[in-house]
Amino acid sequence: MKKRNSYRYITILLILSLLLLTGCGGKEAKAADIEATENQSSEASETIEEETTENEKAPEEEENTELPEVEEVIHVSSTEEFLEAIAPGATIFVEPGYYNMSEYLQEVQMWKGYDWNEEHPYVKLEYCYDGVEVVIKNADDLTIMGDAESLAQTEIVVEPRYAAVLTFFNCCDLNLSFLTMGHTETGACSGNVLNFYGCKNITLSAMDLYGCGVYAIETGKGTGDLYVYNSTLRDCSDGTLFLIEGVGNFEFRDCILTGSYSGGYYGNSADSELHFYNCTFGEEETNTWFFWQDIYAVDCTWSEITEYPEYEYVPIFEPENMEELSCNEYALADVPWIGYAIVNPESGEMTYLPYEISDGTYEYVYMELSEDNTGWIEYGDLRYEVTWECKDDVAVLQTTEGFNIYIRRYELWKDDAAYYWLLMEINNEMIWLY
Repeated sequence: MKKRNSYRYITILLILSLLLLTGCGGKEAKAADIEATENQSSEASETIEEETTENEKAPEEEENTELPEVEEVIHVSSTEEFLEAIAPGATIFVEPGYYNMSEYLQEVQMWKGYDWNEEHPYVKLEYCYDGVEVVIKNADDLTIMGDAESLAQTEIVVEPRYAAVLTFFNCCDLNLSFLTMGHTETGACSGNVLNFYGCKNITLSAMDLYGCGVYAIETGKGTGDLYVYNSTLRDCSDGTLFLIEGVGNFEFRDCILTGSYSGGYYGNSADSELHFYNCTFGEEETNTWFFWQDIYAVDCTWSEITEYPEYEYVPIFEPENMEELSCNEYALADVPWIGYAIVNPESGEMTYLPYEISDGTYEYVYMELSEDNTGWIEYGDLRYEVTWECKDDVAVLQTTEGFNIYIRRYELWKDDAAYYWLLMEINNEMIWLY
């Protein structure tokens, strides 16, 4: 039966039905209850619609009448509330304010310790050399946002020099916006601002990521599809970015990268690309990224070029002034270690890393050790999975290939700041890492 939707057609039909005292379409009409006036014709129309059989309604129209679900936004105003709200699919609005997460984390460490982690499947508190840091794991489709009127109104900081502000592991579809993040004081740091490991489809918009932090953003373990919009990355002790092991693109649009010790490092591969669109670069950032091969920069603003960087970053390296330290698992774990130079044991000659082996192929060393005494080392095109432990003053790393790697730890004080170095013995070679 064809559905009658015309208001005028229904009005005429009602008048005829009243005159002829017959039903509509074989159905029983409620003519006795209807006065033949135009003011009540719409009411009659609703009555007819209610009596229409189910087979007269198109399934598509029934589906379109359903209201979309409204996404719940969780408002938080303390570190405790923020950590408790973290879960897959959560949308968290951090109320304007200054959040020193370390104050709450120290209380949790004192009163609950590792028991706190047992109660929180998606956020863990992990110990670093000088405190506690927050690690978010397996929390897909997570949104964290501050006040859109001014990103400076919502600031999240940590105190430990070795702690990142936030670290994400194995998270997809992340969104962070309108937040300021960094450490409580400037100076030497061994922790980044934001870490992403094994993460996909990350969007950062209207962010202010500042030093102290080794890097504003570090990625690894197959992270990719990172999109950063209208954000500032500034004043970090080593560089703005440290992007390695990428699987997917890294894209920065309308961003400012300035004030850091260098632009950072990008481990380009066939599986990733780095793009800058309409970005503004400070002096050291220009010295790095303007000359970097295999990146794309479109409509960017560069500062004056003051030096051609043979190496993207030259840390303070004075072996004669270094003091050997005891092996400390907390100091070695969960810190990215980068190869600086290979030393010939016989002649003492150093070859600085990374260096080009062939066109577009570089020799480099990168190491990460975990608190669970596992880890890995990348040495050019080789990768070693290891287990490790401290024995006396030496860290002993055992590879799955059956040979051992030995590491000693050193400290260098310069201008009232401490710098830490490792000397690795691997395959009859000595390698400095920082």
